[in-house]
Amino acid sequence: MKIVVFVDDTKHSFDAVKIAAQIVKETGAVVTILGIAPRYRDS
Repeated sequence: MKIVVFVDDTKHSFDAVKIAAQIVKETGAVVTILGIAPRYRDS
């Protein structure tokens, strides 16, 4: 099993990482964590 977790600076995304970690412990799944950065515009 493969899991992708998208992470930004919200509590919900950190909760998702904790859940993914629990799934890894139970199943041996492989997790990929992708960090999402805010988009900035040039002035």
